[in-house]
Amino acid sequence: LPYLANATAVRSALAAAAASGGADGGDHPLVAVDAPVDWLRDQSSGLFYGSARVQMGSVEAAEAAVRVAGASGLRMGKRKLRLNFAPVKEGEEWPSVGFEQKERPPVG
Repeated sequence: LPYLANATAVRSALAAAAASGGADGGDHPLVAVDAPVDWLRDQSSGLFYGSARVQMGSVEAAEAAVRVAGASGLRMGKRKLRLNFAPVKEGEEWPSVGFEQKERPPVG
């Protein structure tokens, strides 16, 4: 992700990719307006390194977004985004207890 990305832009890009990839969302939005965006940090330095986790509206929407990104190259600004699908593991809760949504990635 671009370092100047924000949660709203990430959600919008993923929703557009999921919609163009054939996910209809059904009763669930492709990407909720308030979907958690977790800005990932390097474990040793604690600094944001350009990756995030986003909760999609459904498994189908997540799969469609990954398909579109792989086929046509989903972009945010000038950067090509790489998407991976990683379902929550059994017994794991996401977002985790204490998760605090931030509109922009952490700096410093």
